[in-house]
Amino acid sequence: MTTSISTTILSRTHPDWVKAVHLALGASLGPHEQVAPPVRDLMSKDGRDLIHLAPVAAAYGPEGMVGACLAIVSSGSAALLFPSDPLLAADSRLRMPFALASDGTNAALKLVSCEAMRQGVRLLQGLVTPGADHLAQMFEDSGFRYLTRLLYLEREVTSPLPAIPNASDLTWTSYAQSRKPLFVKALESTYEETRDCPELCGLRRTEEVLETHRACGVFDSDNWWVVSRKDSIAGVLLLAKIPQRSALEVVYIGVSACFRGQNIGNALIHRALETCRERNLDRVILAVDAANTPARKMYARFGFKQTNSRDAWIANSSIIEG
Repeated sequence: MTTSISTTILSRTHPDWVKAVHLALGASLGPHEQVAPPVRDLMSKDGRDLIHLAPVAAAYGPEGMVGACLAIVSSGSAALLFPSDPLLAADSRLRMPFALASDGTNAALKLVSCEAMRQGVRLLQGLVTPGADHLAQMFEDSGFRYLTRLLYLEREVTSPLPAIPNASDLTWTSYAQSRKPLFVKALESTYEETRDCPELCGLRRTEEVLETHRACGVFDSDNWWVVSRKDSIAGVLLLAKIPQRSALEVVYIGVSACFRGQNIGNALIHRALETCRERNLDRVILAVDAANTPARKMYARFGFKQTNSRDAWIANSSIIEG
């Protein structure tokens, strides 16, 4: 006998909203419904209440909530989805059958995907811990496709930095609103034959991608650069301060196709580490496409170490609405 499941988008004032957000983020409410740290962190990121503005879907069975999904919508028509983990729901004090929790989460994921698209999102993304095959299958069943494995790397800035030859003739131009067209052009120059998640190219306008990058962490125009050699764009580096950590994130780094193999990438990552030290921060973190062998070798030369990994799944409006 199939269990009937209903789904709904919860408003911020709905009595189940807090419970659904915690379920989606794999967090437990404390005594007297005290908000858990993972939820509190998202609610206070750089003074922006991200969760309150995000669509939250809940799925209900005969005895209550059996699944949830949260979509954090960013500038640039993109959203990151957080579906509840049926294994956690089955193993926790909720003690619901795995099949019921799986069906509920799947239904919530599909509903919140449609709601995000209705709100204008054009690119949906989900991150899955390697080995969590049940979650990967859920994304696939909902119309998502596998993108790549992302490797998360870190490097402290206390150790000496290697010298960068042939970099004295580079010109560094920081961001300003009047220079936005330059940064759009620079991004596009790095997309040509890129090995860094090439499947993302063309899914959104470059202006939208730039806005998504700007929404990452704490934006500071002095931490964004286009680097040029002899008046030609050679690459781009976008950094952001990570809230509640003494760290800078490499939001984006890219080298123009005609300048690859000319030490530009080394100069860019060297600038990231130098900037981190100048800001009196401890470390630089970044994510790299596991299939991007040249980039991985460069980061290894600079002493970056892997700390985590996630499998990325994506969908766009044509897939979800189809």
